[in-house]
Amino acid sequence: MAGESTTRKNRATPDEARERLVNATIELLKTEPIPKVTTRRIAEVSGLSLMAIARNFGDQEGLFSAAFKELVRRHVEEMELHPNAAELFEPNLVMRTKLLAWLLLNSADPKNFLPDVSTPLMQRLEERQSLVTTASPRAQKALNEFIAVAGEGFIIFNETHRYDENALSDVVQLVSTIRTMLPDIEKHLGWS
Repeated sequence: MAGESTTRKNRATPDEARERLVNATIELLKTEPIPKVTTRRIAEVSGLSLMAIARNFGDQEGLFSAAFKELVRRHVEEMELHPNAAELFEPNLVMRTKLLAWLLLNSADPKNFLPDVSTPLMQRLEERQSLVTTASPRAQKALNEFIAVAGEGFIIFNETHRYDENALSDVVQLVSTIRTMLPDIEKHLGWS
């Protein structure tokens, strides 16, 4: 009888189960290295079973992919609070980037993580870009790709480099200047 009440207590609708499992995954990722965030540990923290993970996500990669998408959603909500380079240190973005690197290193299909230009994140980035430059969409896209790759690389590898604290400030200033000069740069490149 006691086991029966525990089972009933932990039952959840599919939507509730998905939310609890994703939230448990993210909470564990905040405090533990990714390889230690196992499905067994996630089930334990969420109060659900391993079968709930299988039923809702298929496997750990499916659950981690859902956590990745939730981190992107949370990052979009936080973007306004973190202008410019501070955005690189926004916890949801950092965790999302590290999780993505881990997934890719563990043979996840990169196509599952391609940005969708219709997402709020991409729309917000485009809006921000258009506020600071009159450059063509081609030049804006090139700069955004450069910033994204450099930012993701910085998040993944910053702990393995020795750099002076002023260097990051200089990088931000350099990118900001490039952004304002983008119309002139694209003319120089013959893009306009």
